[in-house]
Amino acid sequence: MQISCIHGDGSHRRSYLFVNDVVNAFDIILHKGVPGEVYNMGTSFEISNLELAKKLMEIFGVSNRESEFIEFVEDRPFNDLR
Repeated sequence: MQISCIHGDGSHRRSYLFVNDVVNAFDIILHKGVPGEVYNMGTSFEISNLELAKKLMEIFGVSNRESEFIEFVEDRPFNDLR
């Protein structure tokens, strides 16, 4: 496992989708969609980058070693909070 760089303080929030959900959405659109229509895939579940990193560390059994695996770096000027 290597160090992950987190921009800023890690409070930036993101919505992530499971790849199976994306594949299912594409399948439905491909077979039932209407040409010219717009379809959005998304979720209302958000998690901060830091929360996600900590959750992954918990899953991999290294949650008590954050300083070994997380490095906070200067935030990018164009990085949006959500």
